Amino acid sequence: TIYGKNITLGILPTGSANGLAKNLNIPLDIDEALKVISSGNTMPVSSLTVNDNFCIHLADIGLNAAIVRKFEKLKARGIWGYIKAFYSVVFKQKKMRARVKTDEGSFSNAYYMLVFCNGTGYGTGLAINPEGKLDDDIFEIVQVKRLSFLEGLRLFWRQDKPNPKYAKISSCKNAEVNLSRMAHLQIDGEYLGKTKSVKVKLNKEYIKTLIP
Repeated sequence: TIYGKNITLGILPTGSANGLAKNLNIPLDIDEALKVISSGNTMPVSSLTVNDNFCIHLADIGLNAAIVRKFEKLKARGIWGYIKAFYSVVFKQKKMRARVKTDEGSFSNAYYMLVFCNGTGYGTGLAINPEGKLDDDIFEIVQVKRLSFLEGLRLFWRQDKPNPKYAKISSCKNAEVNLSRMAHLQIDGEYLGKTKSVKVKLNKEYIKTLIP
C-alpha cells in the first residue's frame, strides 16, 4: 500500500468498472488518463481500513460482494459480465441481521447489504451515496434494507439519495459490525471471502491523487 508514504497516486482505468476513476472524473481512455497524470494536478483523498485491509473507494458485505464473487468466476467481463453475475445471485440472496456500532451511535436490523462508502457509488453508475466526498473526514454506511429494481434505476439515472424506505445512510469515522451469520465481503472490487464481523476506520492521513 502507498498509505503513509510520500507517493502521489496516478490512476489508469484498466479495471472492469473503474469506480474510483469515475468518482474522480478521470477519463476512461488510457491516453487521456495519461494526460491527467502528466498534468500534475492533485487533490487529497481519504481512505479506510476495513478488517486490516486498505480501502480507497468502497467496501461492502452481502449482496454486492456475492455478485463480485460470481463475477470473478465468469468469463464475461465489463458491465455485461456484472449484469450476468447480478441476475445469477440477486434472487437467491437472503437478508443478514447486523448490529452496527459507530462513534455516532448504534443500530441493528436485517439487511441485504451494508456498504462502507468513501466515494459516491459503483463503477456501474449506481450512485448509492451521491453526496459522498473522497476528500472529507468521514465515510458513510449505506444500509440496504429492501431491494427494488425501480429504485435502482432511479439512483442510476437521477444520481439522487436512496429512498429511506429501501436504504438509509449514516456518517461516521469508525464502525464495528457484528453479523448473525457469515456474509461475503469485498473491498475495492476484490472479493475477500466470508466474515461474521467487520471493523472500519477512517485513516488519518490523506493520499495525494492526480486528477483532471
